[in-house]
Amino acid sequence: MLGVAGFAEVAPPTVSISLDTAPRQTLTGARGVGLNLEMALISDRFWKADNQWMARTFRELDIKTLRWGYAAIWWDAFAEKPLTDNYWSAANTPDDAGSFGLKEFVTYCKQTGTTPTVMLPVDALAAGVSMERVVELSRRIVQYVHAQKLTTPVYIEMGNEPYHTPYLAPERYAEALKLLYPLVKSINPRFRVVAHINKKYHPFITETCVDYYDVVQWHHYLTCGGKGNDPWQWYYNQDDTNLVRLSEGDVTVTVPPGKGYMIGEINVLWPDWFAPMAGDLRSSLAYLDLLLSTINDSQADVILPWPSHWPAHKGSPAYGLFDYDSFNRDGRARHFPAVVSAHRIIKDTVLEQLVSARSSDPKVRVFAYASANGANLNLTFINKRPEPRAVRLPLTARANRAEAWSLAARSSVPIFERLSAVRIEPTVVTVTLPPESAVLLKLQLSVPTP
Repeated sequence: MLGVAGFAEVAPPTVSISLDTAPRQTLTGARGVGLNLEMALISDRFWKADNQWMARTFRELDIKTLRWGYAAIWWDAFAEKPLTDNYWSAANTPDDAGSFGLKEFVTYCKQTGTTPTVMLPVDALAAGVSMERVVELSRRIVQYVHAQKLTTPVYIEMGNEPYHTPYLAPERYAEALKLLYPLVKSINPRFRVVAHINKKYHPFITETCVDYYDVVQWHHYLTCGGKGNDPWQWYYNQDDTNLVRLSEGDVTVTVPPGKGYMIGEINVLWPDWFAPMAGDLRSSLAYLDLLLSTINDSQADVILPWPSHWPAHKGSPAYGLFDYDSFNRDGRARHFPAVVSAHRIIKDTVLEQLVSARSSDPKVRVFAYASANGANLNLTFINKRPEPRAVRLPLTARANRAEAWSLAARSSVPIFERLSAVRIEPTVVTVTLPPESAVLLKLQLSVPTP
């Protein structure tokens, strides 16, 4: 087995983990992550492959929110053809055969109880599409979703990153908000209207359009120092746990009172689009750290990593949960294991209550969660160091059972495996972390522990 046997002769240094004895904090924000579903890159063959591999993966990872995404802003959902030349579908044809259409998406969400977030083509205004056409197409989209009688919340997004190329002036975006918000509410007042915000749009949109949205959406990408830097060394050097702040260049996200906060996209750029989170183990450790740190902030109502899949493009490798290039090249339904495993760790580790945990080694990150009754305690460790570390966890209650799994490998092909190097003493648990690894430790306790 990877890990313990290879360095058993020399005992690794011990890291002390302490749990706060103060009352636990119930997580009030998102306790899991959803996903951006790249509609323009999903053909019928891609969706149906390997016994509907995408849908099975969503179920296995407990993905309960999906964003029908990205190229939808350049797309006529009913004629099922592009609105503008900006639409990009890689190897897929720009028609219904090459995209996961609105009707298919809403049907899937209804059948599975998945919360949908649907983009209206507001960005098309910046590409020459008239306001009249955008309003009419938006009306039809909202009416269609309303008619399906979904029982989950429904988010209606005012475009996607209208502040990027082609740039939509904030005044024009504000005009669209003031037309579309009352339109959406007239069709279904429970639908939640989402306004996109970034440093270019904030605070103008939040201050001048406060009556024309329910939720603000920010996108956060951890750039790891930017192009030309060693991204792993940058991440290794960070002892700050607020990775969302770091991803925004030390800008504080402001959410107006009474409004929701959605993270519509979040990921690790590895760095600057030249080798983003492609299933590489190191980048997936940073990705896992970013997502768990964001959950621990307990501020966002929805957290949606981007993307479900993305092809090799402009010097970047293919990445996401699903390998788009592998399927198009040889029909192979292949996942990126490190990415899927990071999502699986999140699914399996986050419980109802956040437990404040501290590590004596700043390069060994720790995240701890407890069940409401205190009988279950889950911890995820991220060992950034190139050497193994033994973590020692004192408890105030007896641990009846301890199990550990590791996402670890010395090559670019990650492995998710059971660890046997777990030792239980009456009120102390010790586990050895492999080099550069993420380890999930699950404990069953005899009585609640603070």
